[in-house]
Amino acid sequence: MTETEFHLLRSLAWMCDQYLSESPEGGLDHMCMSAGEDAVDLLVGHGLVKLDGRGGTWTEAGLALLRSHPGATFSDFAGMVHQASIKT
Repeated sequence: MTETEFHLLRSLAWMCDQYLSESPEGGLDHMCMSAGEDAVDLLVGHGLVKLDGRGGTWTEAGLALLRSHPGATFSDFAGMVHQASIKT
């Protein structure tokens, strides 16, 4: 993944977290909007969300991406995901 792709994916994840979050547990609900459905599908395809009902739930990798700071690089994120996988 290029740095540009990483930044686009992280921006999409942050937007989904802000506008599609429906529960305190972090669930996403695309509300049957095609843009939301496409966004959730894209995040699922990258392993950041697991399909669940009418949307999905964040995976450990997705949560790590949401916690990453704006200046983070893809290698920073890969390290965060690696640390999350060690804890489980």
